[in-house]
Amino acid sequence: LGNQIQLNVDNSLSYPVTARLLSTNGAQSIPSTTLTPGSSTILDASSISEGIYILHIDARSSSLTQMISLQ
Repeated sequence: LGNQIQLNVDNSLSYPVTARLLSTNGAQSIPSTTLTPGSSTILDASSISEGIYILHIDARSSSLTQMISLQ
């Protein structure tokens, strides 16, 4: 069974939000995903191996970077 990452975006946002999953050396691990405000989006990480990754969320005026562990 593969890994899935569920992301929820606040429905008050009026602009697109993108999510990228990077390996610790900065290489993009899965294709960028555009998140739809007001809905839940699943990132399919089943094609990549276990380990530590960097989840990067980019909104128009801010961004969030968080380390996550896929097991």
